[in-house]
Amino acid sequence: MIYKLCLLGWNPYEIADVVSISRQRVEQIMGKNRKNLTKVKNFLLQDFNNNKPIKEIAEYYGLDLQTTWAISVR
Repeated sequence: MIYKLCLLGWNPYEIADVVSISRQRVEQIMGKNRKNLTKVKNFLLQDFNNNKPIKEIAEYYGLDLQTTWAISVR
């Protein structure tokens, strides 16, 4: 859930409130994977801009359709 919220653009304070852990812990978790999440988001947007079907993109990246659509329209 933390990664999903990060992909959607939430900041560590917002994520910490929702998942009931400290902001510092969220930052620890995200710090290790921030570059990878940015890469995934960029690849997802590239696929979307190249007119790949949203369902295919979601399946490839292991995301649900709602999250994939939310990322693609940001």
